[in-house]
Amino acid sequence: MDKNEIVNKKGCMGCGWVLVVPIGCFTAIALFLSIAALLYILWGAAMTPSATICKNAAEIALRSPAVIEALGEPVEVGFAVKGSINIDGSQKMMDFAIPVSGPKGNGVLYVVGTEKGNALSYSKLEVKLEKSEIIIKLLK
Repeated sequence: MDKNEIVNKKGCMGCGWVLVVPIGCFTAIALFLSIAALLYILWGAAMTPSATICKNAAEIALRSPAVIEALGEPVEVGFAVKGSINIDGSQKMMDFAIPVSGPKGNGVLYVVGTEKGNALSYSKLEVKLEKSEIIIKLLK
């Protein structure tokens, strides 16, 4: 064998090392992203607020003439819900901030309420407009 002759060494599974390294890196990255996505989905499912109380609060805000006038139509509910749920037996006490937006601006729907069985009650339901700091109270 000549000293200047390049020897094509084969890696595992008969592939050249030129392919093994990128495929290995790709596999590691894909595995990491899959685990991260799974954790995000599981964590998101665990942290999802009570669908009933949030859905009802959002419907009240979306139908409010004052909110529609301030944010424009259509008013849309954002995904980044922040808040907490405290469960005491069969009663859930909730405190959430739900982003809302429309063509004229953005705001946050603040919801404080309790859910016991099918009964919902709100102690706070208001939209705070982002730029003007105006608060639209939705409870009568």
